[in-house]
Amino acid sequence: MISFKFTDQGNRSGEEEQEEGPPIDEISQKKHFAEAVEKAKGAALRLLSQRSHSRKELITKLEEREHPHDAISSALDRLSEVGLQSDAEFADVFARSKWRQVKWAPAKIKQELTRRGIAPELVREAIESVFGPDGLSMRRYMEEELAEEQLGPWTPAAAPESALLVAASRQYQLTVGLSDEARKRRIVGWLQRRGHSWEVVSRVIKWLGEAEKEKTAAEEWPE
Repeated sequence: MISFKFTDQGNRSGEEEQEEGPPIDEISQKKHFAEAVEKAKGAALRLLSQRSHSRKELITKLEEREHPHDAISSALDRLSEVGLQSDAEFADVFARSKWRQVKWAPAKIKQELTRRGIAPELVREAIESVFGPDGLSMRRYMEEELAEEQLGPWTPAAAPESALLVAASRQYQLTVGLSDEARKRRIVGWLQRRGHSWEVVSRVIKWLGEAEKEKTAAEEWPE
């Protein structure tokens, strides 16, 4: 494009001016940022290939690796958009894993998910997906569903409460040979480390004691 500039004296000069584009510095900055996003995305994918992570966990680990915060945010947004990172999925997998593998209580799972940056509504949904809307209702289960004529003292059922009792009974059998008090202390500690309330602990202890008595009686007085 031809344009004319006028000097202070009003003289016309026939200088050609190029149309202005983005400053070179701006282009360089955009390129640098895009590269930083790709690096952060690659690092995040490597972490996700090892195990599922919450967004907060990924941010913390990527910042420790000195990736720029803005690049991290953009990279994680892109991974979320294509379904490669999801806090909802992480919460569900985490809750199921901690219950099935180590029998964590709902309260302990909730506490840990919150610490990992999961939103309250996603925490609630994850807990309900594993334990149902009423949570781990040990009182209701033991009073209404664990009657011997329904399940028998050592029969597992589908309910989370039954799974806890079965796991606790296995732990209890590992203490055979110790005194009754020592066995009780061991199982109380095992339950409390998993975040179970004293109500749940006391009912499990009572159930284990009754089941042990029935087992002993059956061995002493076979049919």
